[in-house]
Amino acid sequence: MTEATAADMALDVPAGFVPYPPASAFMALFGPMYARHETDGTTTIGLRLAAAHQNHQGTAHGGMLAAIADNSLGYNVARAMGRAIATVHMSIDYLGRSSPGDWLEVSTVIDRQGRRMCFAHCTAAAQGRPVMKTSAVFSVL
Repeated sequence: MTEATAADMALDVPAGFVPYPPASAFMALFGPMYARHETDGTTTIGLRLAAAHQNHQGTAHGGMLAAIADNSLGYNVARAMGRAIATVHMSIDYLGRSSPGDWLEVSTVIDRQGRRMCFAHCTAAAQGRPVMKTSAVFSVL
């Protein structure tokens, strides 16, 4: 992603979102991401979809959406557990299409938290339209 593209995308970020530094070089490939800290203690991840996020059909690539979901879930679960975690299982249902220019938000809910395992799910919406729901299981490292 070019500097100009990243700067242009940063100008159109919804209120309440702050820059969210990438957790890895891989996540940095998706361009600038943003976070909004919710009153329930979770963090919603957001980003403006770009042409680089598309598949051959012109919609957001499912693998990119899966990576964003895993990142959002993992960040929230690690914070809830207070320890490093690893994804044990993740299941994704794709519900709709999204296009470059759409604002994507991924919201996470912790369903059940034990001493060694945590169950959570997230939903993703583009321009307020559901595009994905994901459930996952994490293990404490």
